[in-house]
Amino acid sequence: MEEFVITGGGCPPNAAIAIARLEAEARFVGPIGDDEHGTRVMDGLVEEGVAIKGAVRIRGAATSISPPSRSRSAPAPGPRRQSPTGEA
Repeated sequence: MEEFVITGGGCPPNAAIAIARLEAEARFVGPIGDDEHGTRVMDGLVEEGVAIKGAVRIRGAATSISPPSRSRSAPAPGPRRQSPTGEA
């Protein structure tokens, strides 16, 4: 592994941040753990301008994490274009 970066995220937080970056009103509503990862997610939402009034910190709950990874031999992620004939 060349580098390991920890950021907040997950589907609902990422969607809320995307909405905020489009300069629309964004809110996060739902449960989140009161652990270090939950704090990182909440801080990231606030930094991005997402309202968190509807967030509920759950005492003793762990915030889920899902680190993406790929092997060095795997192609780099990114958009792939395909012609109408199906050729890459």
